[in-house]
Amino acid sequence: MKRVVSDFRALNELLRRDDFRGLVQERKLVLRVAEYCMVPIALMVLVGISGDPVVQSPEPVSATAAQADAAGPSSNQAEPHPDGPAVRPAAGLTGAEVARVIDGDTIEARKADGGLLTVRLIGVDTPETVHPSQPVQPYGREASSYTGERLKGERIDLEYDVEREDKYGRTLAYVWLGDELFNATLLEQGYAQLLTIPPNVKYVEHLKVVQQGAREAGRGLWGIASTLPSPADDPVQASVPAKTPAIAAPERGAFAPDRNGNCVENGVRYIKGNRNSMIYHGPSGQFYDRTIAEQCFYTAEDARNAGFRASQR
Repeated sequence: MKRVVSDFRALNELLRRDDFRGLVQERKLVLRVAEYCMVPIALMVLVGISGDPVVQSPEPVSATAAQADAAGPSSNQAEPHPDGPAVRPAAGLTGAEVARVIDGDTIEARKADGGLLTVRLIGVDTPETVHPSQPVQPYGREASSYTGERLKGERIDLEYDVEREDKYGRTLAYVWLGDELFNATLLEQGYAQLLTIPPNVKYVEHLKVVQQGAREAGRGLWGIASTLPSPADDPVQASVPAKTPAIAAPERGAFAPDRNGNCVENGVRYIKGNRNSMIYHGPSGQFYDRTIAEQCFYTAEDARNAGFRASQR
């Protein structure tokens, strides 16, 4: 072993010299050191050919990990909504605190800067309780009480869609209570019906499925309706439950829609009016088939005389 060390030291000195002739003269030393290097290489080759492959033992699995695998997905993972696809809050929400509940689908929220917003929940319509020209509708008080119990004094997040305000200056928003979309909860529990007004249709497919679940289960206002209409074929709006009598038609040249929100007489389609937006849609309009009418008109002039304005699409 001492000789091997001595030879390596001598070889190191030779490699540092610029005298290549001396290196050649000492070739015997170089060859001897090379023999030393070949021995471990040969042993490694022999082991690789004849020896058993080295198998790395798997790392032990902790009892906690094993239990987690047996239990399935983690409990903090999002579970799908029982009546529809799961939805989650988007980024950039506006935090607020609910200062007052006006009715089932309208609240007052105080922002961080102290400003007050009157918020109309997108995509839902609860029975009227505070309308100046309409009586309290069936299940209206229950809907208002439910919203009050769930939201008053709570911290919420507001999510906006394409249009941020309606013509009355109310803020249009989806209300998130943690990870819960409260708009969908009103439909799920049967306190509201779907009321979608384009272009605010971000969650319409989810809301549509949720309402269908409540309808089939007979929850809330669906359970008190004497008869429920057949689902509309419209892909955006859901059918309106028969919770109140058909809308009267006080305007001249107007008539009430059928229970599915259509404006048809003797096979002829007429103009649809939406009282929330005060917009009317002609049969050739882009959103005509998607709109559930709250008022029907024979002519555009009749609609304008009633205070409605034409859809721009």
